[in-house]
Amino acid sequence: MSNHNQPHETITENVQTVVDGERKVQPVLAFLCVYEISRHYGGAEEGGWWYDSYTFTGAAFPFQAMQEFEAQVLEGDDTSSGTDDHRQIWYDEDTKEYKAWVPVGLPIVTDEPTRVRLESARAHFIAMFGEPDSRYRFSVRPRGEDFAYIYELRPGERGEQPRPRYC
Repeated sequence: MSNHNQPHETITENVQTVVDGERKVQPVLAFLCVYEISRHYGGAEEGGWWYDSYTFTGAAFPFQAMQEFEAQVLEGDDTSSGTDDHRQIWYDEDTKEYKAWVPVGLPIVTDEPTRVRLESARAHFIAMFGEPDSRYRFSVRPRGEDFAYIYELRPGERGEQPRPRYC
């Protein structure tokens, strides 16, 4: 079997990475991030459509979590880089394919002190930015700000998504 390097910083000494075939769970440094959400006109197709745009506010709270990853086969240009953000890319000698560990789902908090710290951080962010409120974002006349509190493995990742295109 190939050597699978850890794609994330290990932040605890007593929890080990567990690899089971094409899936693994390992400790990671995760973040609770604050995004401002705004609504934008996408185009006139099908009578007009709108999309949400996420702007990272710079506010992020780091915390220890466990993350599940699954091995995915890469094709084409994906194989040219040794690492790409979260992914650790390797060549699997058994299957003769390039693969990468890709995060599955949200980071999981496994201990009560971290859970309490996260709730405190979220309450602090709500005091600073406000409760998430999409009432006006979906209105014909949007006004005010709407914020989202999102768990990520890299702060600001959600805001880096390209503008959607109509197919």
